[in-house]
Amino acid sequence: MKITRAQEEKADEVAVSTAVKTLLPFVKDPRTCVWIGSGFSLQVGYPSWVDLIRDLCAACGVPFPESMSSDALIDAAQRCRDVPNSPYWQLLGQYFNAADARLATSSRGLDRLIRLQLKVYLTTNFDYLLLRATEEFGADEHLRYPDLRATDLGKPTLRAVYLHGIGPESPVEAASDLILARDDFEDAYSPKEGQDSRLLEFLRAVLTENNLLFFACSLNDQWTRAALARLNTIRARLTTRHSKPRWVIVRAMTESETNNYVGALNSGDELPLVKHDNNTGVISVGYPDFSGQHGVLLEILRRLCEAKLSIQIGPSTEVPGPFPGSDLHHA
Repeated sequence: MKITRAQEEKADEVAVSTAVKTLLPFVKDPRTCVWIGSGFSLQVGYPSWVDLIRDLCAACGVPFPESMSSDALIDAAQRCRDVPNSPYWQLLGQYFNAADARLATSSRGLDRLIRLQLKVYLTTNFDYLLLRATEEFGADEHLRYPDLRATDLGKPTLRAVYLHGIGPESPVEAASDLILARDDFEDAYSPKEGQDSRLLEFLRAVLTENNLLFFACSLNDQWTRAALARLNTIRARLTTRHSKPRWVIVRAMTESETNNYVGALNSGDELPLVKHDNNTGVISVGYPDFSGQHGVLLEILRRLCEAKLSIQIGPSTEVPGPFPGSDLHHA
């Protein structure tokens, strides 16, 4: 489908307005937490999940799987880990340590999310990008797997939570306690003697008592989706004097979704921007990404900051922090 520049601009503006209207009540709610995926880390040069497994396979002499499914990737990581004298943990330490040069590159999207000052920022990433961003805004306390305690969620200084662990301090240290291979996922998510694992207990406390916004992630792996589906069942049974917590993912639409959206916009039909997954309970807010640079997401976050913090962030406005003017078509 041939899409003109004018159609792109109209589609972007409608998507931004819809997303801001949908997300603003969450941003103003003190119960709202954020789940941050790998998208912001990819922008500063960290490898994708697929590329990480490919590198591990090459280093460990393990065939890379033909399938790109989460199951296949998790199993490939397990085979790498099981190789005698495997460089698995050393390589992970080299990729995701606290001294990595990539941490000097700031992420505008992540900085804007932190500036919104939401309750807690969770991630399954291994790199220090989130921790550095929260430290820049004065929050130096964090939790990391396996030492996750639901009672710590109420601490006013807590901002970053590493659900799947974090890399070592030094590139010469081997990583440990990272959830990447099959045994790691089994140990972290499977019930123990009829009781939820510590990670599931922690997620239960987060997800059944707070709103959650998902940014820069896909929620494609089976373990996360299964955990969400299970916790959604629990959430549905909750009785509370407050409104039940809601979960929202903000994501770039696929090419076919974008074409359908632009077609609906041109014909005046209902716009397929906000959808609901009945199994996981997640509301999906989509946006087009014509440039591949996620400028629409940056603009959504910019306007949310303006609305919550009551400051104007325009092309000619000097504001402390990493905020330029509009990011639409200029990312």
